[in-house]
Amino acid sequence: MKVKDIKQKAEQSEAMVQKITKDIKSLDYGKRNLTQTITALANLRVLVSAVDQLGILTQKRQYAEVANRLGAVNQVRSHVQYSQIVINTIRTIQRYRKDQRYQHKDNRNKKQLIHTNHQ
Repeated sequence: MKVKDIKQKAEQSEAMVQKITKDIKSLDYGKRNLTQTITALANLRVLVSAVDQLGILTQKRQYAEVANRLGAVNQVRSHVQYSQIVINTIRTIQRYRKDQRYQHKDNRNKKQLIHTNHQ
């Protein structure tokens, strides 16, 4: 009897560890996504500010300064575009995982239905 109780408690502990691990992974993904989003927003803010400055410099006909700043603007722009690619990739992965969960759930429901009909 004690061996059975110990085995049951071990299984419960294992299930709890798996759930906690899953939660930690989920939080880690969330943190990573949040960090990437914050970085993308910061780059976007820098880009908008730089474009505004270019507009002001152009109105003042300070073309040499515009030329100097264009390289920096293009570099930030490429980071913003990269961030958008990362965000789109994350969305695609999330949709895929969601679809997989629904398929898994459907398969479980079908198996339960078949099992119930055979009883």
